[in-house]
Amino acid sequence: MEKGIFGLKKDPRNPMLFSFFAKEGEEWPSSDSEDSDYVPSGAEEDTAETSSSRKKKIDTTAESKCAAKDDKNSQTNQKGLKNKIKTSKRRNLKDEVDVANYGTKGDNQDVCDVWGTVIPPEILLRIFHFAVSQNRSLPFLCRAARVCRLWRNTATHPSLWATVDLSYGWIKKEEKYLQWLCEHRFSRLESINLGGWANITQSGIECITSHCPVLESIHLSQCKKLNSTAITTLAKSCTSLSQVSLHSMPRDAVNSVALKCLVQEAGARLTHLDLSRNNLQNFKSVFSAIMGNCINLTSLDLSNVLFSMEILTIPIEKFQMCCPNLRNVSLANSPLCASYATKKAQADSQGFPQLNALSVAVHTASQLHSIGLGIDDRFISRMLKTSDGLKLLDARGCFRLTAQCLHELPATDVSQLFLSQVSAKKFEELHLLMDKWQHSIVELDISWNGFPCKVLDNALECLGKSPSTSKLETLDLSGTSVALATVQLVLRGCPKLVSINLTSCRGLPRGMKRLYSSIQEIAKLKEDLNEQHA
Repeated sequence: MEKGIFGLKKDPRNPMLFSFFAKEGEEWPSSDSEDSDYVPSGAEEDTAETSSSRKKKIDTTAESKCAAKDDKNSQTNQKGLKNKIKTSKRRNLKDEVDVANYGTKGDNQDVCDVWGTVIPPEILLRIFHFAVSQNRSLPFLCRAARVCRLWRNTATHPSLWATVDLSYGWIKKEEKYLQWLCEHRFSRLESINLGGWANITQSGIECITSHCPVLESIHLSQCKKLNSTAITTLAKSCTSLSQVSLHSMPRDAVNSVALKCLVQEAGARLTHLDLSRNNLQNFKSVFSAIMGNCINLTSLDLSNVLFSMEILTIPIEKFQMCCPNLRNVSLANSPLCASYATKKAQADSQGFPQLNALSVAVHTASQLHSIGLGIDDRFISRMLKTSDGLKLLDARGCFRLTAQCLHELPATDVSQLFLSQVSAKKFEELHLLMDKWQHSIVELDISWNGFPCKVLDNALECLGKSPSTSKLETLDLSGTSVALATVQLVLRGCPKLVSINLTSCRGLPRGMKRLYSSIQEIAKLKEDLNEQHA
């Protein structure tokens, strides 16, 4: 008979909700019959009677054997006395060995019994909380529930199901299973990820809103059967909602009416909004609603979005005044530009003082790259005029930017800088950036740029000038004209480097043009270069 994940295959008419293998989720068993400590109701008395009859039978057999042996033992009294003395000595020696080895073999079963029956549920619950915080609720809670009855009762505690990610496929992506979870597990659900649930409909959203009164965060991506009514229901019913991700949704689900309702209902509670990879109609009114209601917004993702008006015009100064707490903004590969503002308005603006990450990357294969998407020096300067705490700047493909503009930014500790496929002519002063952020850069991408050898050498020389302060771990030089001597200088000056990409570097020997993605590979590269130099 074919075996399943828990032994013999179950009846196909009674599937199992949970699977140890992602993408194959099924249903939990409906009874405790598979528990190691499970005893069916009414079976205790039968067990006691069976044990009593067995004991009587054993006693009778023992008496008959003892009677047969008495005659023989009476004839060998003296010999038996000697044997008893020897046996006593062996027993004493065995007892000493057992005490010395306590807890190594026989004690393991007692420890298992303690974990399964004696340990206080409060302590076990706290341990489960630590496990969930490290390894997510799924699949840990489903596995723990199969250990014993105590573990099952603890694993069903609602506080353990506060954050649930159902996008991995541990649970079958069907509404009936989602409904079961909402009714039996999700009474204290705060965050849920339903990414990839293509078959979920409005009834599934209504089930969540009716059983999850404290829901704060929801991730919906590629949910192809949802419509604007479902989004409106979610916005009006979840009064604690503060984080919403509507990534790659149907056009009707993210129409202007539904999005404006969501923004207005969430209002000042809304902190995270992800509308990436959507086709948004009449988004200008939605953007105005965001600026008018979401004063506490900290993260906004509008990457890879198509707008019905072709190009979204952003009033940067008004945006900064209405959403001053923004920390992460992604506008990558979306057609947008900055609206006109007077010099006085620009000077009076407070900027984004808390902004940590800005992505304005442009895909060079896109037709939008030909117009530059409006990402130029003025756009960057206005966006980052007071962002002195900026850590990530992604400007890949922005050929209208200059090194001088980035050098004049107030940010002093940029740790992630992506400048792939920028204008080589406008970055002749690349060494200024490397000199300014050499002490803080952890990840640098200057790949596929036609920098002259002198420009690249000067920049990388600044990058590796101080090994004691260098934090660089990842460097992408693929497609550049970097020289062999410059690579050696970087390897010596950046001791924390764990990944360097030298793919298609035309100035290097053929066998060296590849990605080195581990400490061991980089150590071997250093050794080979030293041998060649010697």
